[in-house]
Amino acid sequence: MIQRRLRTPMAKFLKEHLEKAGRSLGDKFIKAVHCDEEISGGYVRGEGIVVCSNHTNIQDEVNQVVIHELIHAYDDCRAANLDWANCAHHSCTRNRFELAISVVIATIKENCCCGVL
Repeated sequence: MIQRRLRTPMAKFLKEHLEKAGRSLGDKFIKAVHCDEEISGGYVRGEGIVVCSNHTNIQDEVNQVVIHELIHAYDDCRAANLDWANCAHHSCTRNRFELAISVVIATIKENCCCGVL
């Protein structure tokens, strides 16, 4: 499932923009791991994205985790003073996630030949 994560239009879009912003996504940037906590995944500065394989059972869940965390990775790459320990900063990136999803969907629909996600 993890291999298909970057094939979705939204993930491709985010990956392209992360790379334009200077963040290279190597083979180990997104990895499946066993998590002890009840979480689906997360982004860790300097390490990349983890998807909790024991808490994500279907491809759509994996896709949603990867997309969500790619937006956090983009924020981390672009924001010079982002402090993940600061609740206000973390809240801001969560709110930006909701806005970014709608912008990404609109852009993909606009640029997609078939007009379907």
